[in-house]
Amino acid sequence: MLGGKSRPGCSAKGMETCRITIYIEGEEFMFKVGAKTTSALLSICLLMAGLLLLSPTSAQAGAPDKILIGTTVSESGYMAEDSIPSFKGRQLAVDLVNKDGGLFLSKFNKKVPVKLVYYDDKSEPSSAVRSFQRLANMDKVDFFLSAHGSTLSFAVAKIAETNKIPMTIYAGYANKIWTQGYKYIFNVGPTASQYCKAFVNLVKSLPDKPKVGLIHEDGLWAKAVSGAMAKLGKAEGVQIDVVDVYPSDSKDVSSSVNKVIAGGYPIIGTVSHVRNDLLVTRTILEMGVGSKFKMIYVQTATGYPSFAQKFKPEQIQGIVGTSVWASSIKTYFNTEFQAAYKKAYGEEPSWVSAIGFAGAQAMLEAIKDAGTNDREAVRQAFMTKDIKTILGNLKFQKDGTSDGSALVCPQMQGGIPEVVFPTAFATKKLIYPQPTYKK
Repeated sequence: MLGGKSRPGCSAKGMETCRITIYIEGEEFMFKVGAKTTSALLSICLLMAGLLLLSPTSAQAGAPDKILIGTTVSESGYMAEDSIPSFKGRQLAVDLVNKDGGLFLSKFNKKVPVKLVYYDDKSEPSSAVRSFQRLANMDKVDFFLSAHGSTLSFAVAKIAETNKIPMTIYAGYANKIWTQGYKYIFNVGPTASQYCKAFVNLVKSLPDKPKVGLIHEDGLWAKAVSGAMAKLGKAEGVQIDVVDVYPSDSKDVSSSVNKVIAGGYPIIGTVSHVRNDLLVTRTILEMGVGSKFKMIYVQTATGYPSFAQKFKPEQIQGIVGTSVWASSIKTYFNTEFQAAYKKAYGEEPSWVSAIGFAGAQAMLEAIKDAGTNDREAVRQAFMTKDIKTILGNLKFQKDGTSDGSALVCPQMQGGIPEVVFPTAFATKKLIYPQPTYKK
């Protein structure tokens, strides 16, 4: 850069010659020129100074050493089986960026490494709140990725809003989160009202339009989705009733299953996290009442490898679920994500792994679009740009919700979750009524 000072000196005879000394990057350069050429030389020096100010070295001045993104993972408690796979997805998104040299920030003309800072929230809202407060106040993170699940995400959303730290929520679909007037919270996925559409429309497409008896765990997300499903069903001419609610830490749901049977519902559905999806499925099998239903709907479990691992293929043949992701959808980076996940962890990704990846992916895309780690600029990027993710190209609304994510219904066929609805994403035809497993 141009530095020091210039020392012009001219002869006494009519200013015929001049001596100019210039310092560039600490080096001294002396020129002896005619007075008539002095102004031209000075113009050249000023041009050199301008070019130096625009050089990569100068452009990179003020760039952050790294971008810090804070989050939590439920390493224990009722959310662990959901949260751990989603954390793998979050970590993978960061690792892939760093493998490429970091995230490019156009304001600084530089790639900057990203670091994920995280703590165990133990599936407890109070622990999640303490962790996010620490991330904001002690770790001084630049951005947040939410905790996993609606209850935990709702608990920490106010911390992000108060500190004006942009945060993506990738597993918190309860409508309550999105009615608080928050400006720094962004939903990478559907709301509860949107999430239920795929299954309601699937039931509507069935020739006999059977009524559905829902049971669900007692929780913010499950209550929101079940209520939205019943409301949408009514609007679409499909009878969907909430028959019973069981504790989230329940060990026995047989009474809930019996209430659905007593009500004469051809379809039984459970809205819960994967642990209780597995419990309901196991209960139906152990009770030997699968023949009572034309379809069994377990909302989340079909997207987990553990579902196929814990049951024989014939035991779960025909069971239907809902997902915002599938391996077959043609979305940005979806093929690359699956290959990278399998290479990193030695297993196929579940839909929960995918939404965790998408949550981090959306944040990284917004930062890159903003070209800076300035929080307000990143918030504006969320509001004005279409953010590309493996769930789809997302367009965010003023309330932080988004449009554009895929919604599909997978059905277990031969131990594999095949997409059967909607037809645009289908990999197999729906089996209906589903076959009855006999012990």
